[in-house]
Amino acid sequence: MSAQINKLPLENNAHQNDPMITELPLAKGPGRRLKSARENQGHDIPLVAAQLHLTTNMIMALERDDYSQLPAKVFVRGYLRNYARFLKLDEQSILLAYQQLFPLEEENKTLATTGIKSGLRSEISSSHQLMKVATFMVVLALIGLFITWWVGYLQFPETHSTLEIIEQQQIELSKEQTKNSATIVTDTLPPLPKD
Repeated sequence: MSAQINKLPLENNAHQNDPMITELPLAKGPGRRLKSARENQGHDIPLVAAQLHLTTNMIMALERDDYSQLPAKVFVRGYLRNYARFLKLDEQSILLAYQQLFPLEEENKTLATTGIKSGLRSEISSSHQLMKVATFMVVLALIGLFITWWVGYLQFPETHSTLEIIEQQQIELSKEQTKNSATIVTDTLPPLPKD
């Protein structure tokens, strides 16, 4: 009897009123299941695209299991999860069907993870003890530099800047030149004729 229920259209299915529709034909990828559920529920592609905030081309690519037209796999998983929720399908079965399309990638991910654990590929994170020590040393050095500057500033608070000293010297030099030029002018002029 269960085999007959699976072959009936979704409208005649006894489980139609359940919040999670799980009795759909199993396909190689999740696209056929999504398309079948969408058509059985009477939704058209533009409506689904608008509800999921995707383009119609993206919905059609999901239903064709054509993932080359879509962004990274992490986004595709999110699209599939949201699409399954919209159609009230079991999200995990849809994601599992998607994951079965790419079994080698999961195996590569496992190999990469074991490579990290075995020390083949090591990265230093912010929680690593060496990073904590290095950060502490940099902070101490910055505090030491600040204290050195502050002590120097307090020790010589009334020193003038170099610019102020140069300006003062220029003023004094110009006063001397003015005084000397006045004496030179009076010494070199011939005496005035007497009338």
